[in-house]
Amino acid sequence: MIRYAIAGFGSIAEKRLAREGFHNAKHALLAGVFDRDPQRRAAAEAYGAKWYDSLEELCADPGIDAVIVAVNNSGHAGTALAALNAGKHVLVEKPLATTLSDAEAMAETARRQGRVLSVDHMMLHNARNRSAARLIQSGEIGTVNDFRVHMEFAFGYTPAEAA
Repeated sequence: MIRYAIAGFGSIAEKRLAREGFHNAKHALLAGVFDRDPQRRAAAEAYGAKWYDSLEELCADPGIDAVIVAVNNSGHAGTALAALNAGKHVLVEKPLATTLSDAEAMAETARRQGRVLSVDHMMLHNARNRSAARLIQSGEIGTVNDFRVHMEFAFGYTPAEAA
């Protein structure tokens, strides 16, 4: 069983990672949460996750195998490096980092620690995105010079699902 924690528990992390993420996985358990906002504690505990008052406390817990980094983009590198240096596997929400040097430091730390570092591209397997890629790659719609992307986060399609 992989026991993972989420660092950064805003609404997207709660709804996408805790509610819809790995919660049905047979070999993964949301074991902990850290967020700088203590008001997020009740939401985390509602999922059965242990609340950590600091990133350091989360990283020091030997019962946590992996950390999902869902803090703001500028905090991705620091949070991931802390988890990697503590011997945790790390999944970072996109983007991996905001600078190339940070990304390289993260990759080197993962190699040195023998840990997995990955970045989550949540829309990679989205049916609409895959269909658009197929149309472009096949040439079926002709040459594409440019395109505009609009992304919406549907936390549900009815008020009950969105709650």
